[in-house]
Amino acid sequence: MNYSKTNNVTAYSVLIFFASVLTFFIIYNANWLVEDDFMFLRTTVLGKTISSFAFTFKYGRFFPLALCDYNILLLIPFGTTATSHYIWMSCLYLFFIFSLYILFKKIYEIYFKEKGMSVGLWIVVTCILYMAAKFYSMYYNVIYPERITLILMSLFIYFSLLFNNTEKWKYGIPALIFAAYMSYCKEPISGALFVFALANYLFAPNKSKKKKLFYWLLFANFFIFISLYYFVVFKDATVLFSNANAAETTNLLTRFIKIMTGSKILLPAIIFALFRFYKIVIKHEKEYIFFDGLLFAGIAYFGALFLLNLTYTYYYYIVILMVFPSLIFHSLRYFSSKYILVVTAVLSLFFVQKQMRNIPTFQKNRTEAYEAMCIVADYVKNGYQLFWYETDLPQDTGVRDWRKEAVSSYIDYLSKASIQISDISEPNFASKTVILYPDENNSNGQEADLFFEYVQKDNLQLKKKITGISIYVSK
Repeated sequence: MNYSKTNNVTAYSVLIFFASVLTFFIIYNANWLVEDDFMFLRTTVLGKTISSFAFTFKYGRFFPLALCDYNILLLIPFGTTATSHYIWMSCLYLFFIFSLYILFKKIYEIYFKEKGMSVGLWIVVTCILYMAAKFYSMYYNVIYPERITLILMSLFIYFSLLFNNTEKWKYGIPALIFAAYMSYCKEPISGALFVFALANYLFAPNKSKKKKLFYWLLFANFFIFISLYYFVVFKDATVLFSNANAAETTNLLTRFIKIMTGSKILLPAIIFALFRFYKIVIKHEKEYIFFDGLLFAGIAYFGALFLLNLTYTYYYYIVILMVFPSLIFHSLRYFSSKYILVVTAVLSLFFVQKQMRNIPTFQKNRTEAYEAMCIVADYVKNGYQLFWYETDLPQDTGVRDWRKEAVSSYIDYLSKASIQISDISEPNFASKTVILYPDENNSNGQEADLFFEYVQKDNLQLKKKITGISIYVSK
């Protein structure tokens, strides 16, 4: 028996099997959520092109290219459906897996081939499964900019690595294109790439003119982005995004603990970054600066998010993607490849099974959101008045307003007409009434209690509850 062939077939079979299962559930039961999906319900679903411009400027956001790839769906006959959007997501997910494959395989082939390609292939496969499962939610929902930036960052690292080793512009130019594009998909990326270029420019030994030019072009990319951000967005922003997130914590230690709890790999990454900085500056160990630059860039990205008071786990996925190749590279330098395989295998098994357990919840959210909005649309069709109930001054009016916009867009989509949702703050419920009650009202306890007293008195029935919204109907 050819052990090498059997090993390869087994490894690729495992990767293909889990990738296929996860991809299937991206498409299966495709439906819109009562969330930021309203951006599509107002654009591509209606046959209109989409960008992020109209939705982000007033909050100080600037990622105009983050959603533009969806416009390709307007070129196909069924491109306005939810299914087509999730088919596109599944294609992106598979391409992300492919980009991880070529990246980790190239790293192992260039630097660690002598450790054995059989175990090396399994390290590659388990690294891919870990990251593909860890970031799965970015492809299960249509709205996240990370779904495209994860791909672009993987390709940037891959082509930058090839350019770093060959100094051929056929690798350097694609890397710069990916860098420029993803800078306008998520704001901190250009700054992280600046740190990557700066680390290489300052510490890389024997820099050629080509490499210096490559780093200067990354510097230029950063300064162009910062200039555009200031003049196009920052000067006229009414509220910065971090300040709009009232739910986030302002206590630095609590914030740090929350971030580390959601992304445990970041703590060893920060500690190792300090170690590598010591080795570079004090011990002059500079031959691995490409991977150290990625590590420092990832930590810089983390620092920006931390200072902006952004703690949701998915914000840090790009950070993990940047630091993980460096951690794997240096781990293979210091330890046996078999030990590294054990670690990556445990990581991949944990996150794959975790996502498998999450899939029923994801599916339930899709189904319940659609069913709830269909209930509301049917009542409106049958002559019921539709009201959005608001208490005065909840803790987060921004989220409440966003939720109303999401509901309104979904109902318009199902009704194929513009449906007026009347605001109401003092209960005066007539017969044939539907009340939409956002959870944010509950932060104003006294008025929320008053509403529920009216619910009992006026004989309203809780018809359906989904994430963030309760639907009451007159009996």
